[in-house]
Amino acid sequence: MIKVAYILSLYDGEKPSYFVRAMESILKQVVEPNVVIRIYVGVDGEINDSLNKVLETYKNKYYKLIESTENIGLGAMLNLIIKNLEDEDFIFRMDTDDICLKDRTQLQLSYFHENPECLALGASMYEIDGFEQVVGFKLAHRYATMGSMKYYRNPFNHPTMALRRIFFDRVGVYDDSLRKAQDYELWLRALSLGIVMENLEIPLLKFRVDKK
Repeated sequence: MIKVAYILSLYDGEKPSYFVRAMESILKQVVEPNVVIRIYVGVDGEINDSLNKVLETYKNKYYKLIESTENIGLGAMLNLIIKNLEDEDFIFRMDTDDICLKDRTQLQLSYFHENPECLALGASMYEIDGFEQVVGFKLAHRYATMGSMKYYRNPFNHPTMALRRIFFDRVGVYDDSLRKAQDYELWLRALSLGIVMENLEIPLLKFRVDKK
């Protein structure tokens, strides 16, 4: 059995309908029979009644709810979720307003199976507006073609990242003293340690650029 943890951080500024679409996109993933998906939702501070109603609607769908009474920021919340994980083999990221394409999980798991040395895998992504119309495309470059780009521009799309559980054992977790670019710092730290990371150039997620 392959166990996958999807980790999402929810805060008060999220639009309830976006959160619903994010949850449904995980629940509708097409995976092989031996794959179990567990959804971990971290609630970062107090949230409004509308978001609480969505949480109540999905209370039998997420595996674990981790709550912070104060808004601690994305990096700290992700670290808190990671601390509360159980025996999952892989950790998948996305935001609560993004939409996973239905074969995202299986395609990334298949790559990991074929490339056991790889500990972290990203992908390209579509950019969508509030009506889910595609307004852009963010290409994820293969590692071999990144060159020096990785030192001045984040080469991995955070919401598309899938990681083997041992990634955090070897690299450590997010630097929660940073309010922005926590993921970029983590990837640079991993690369400096010789961790094998890669991207799939195909899009596996729809990234919401309209945050309202």
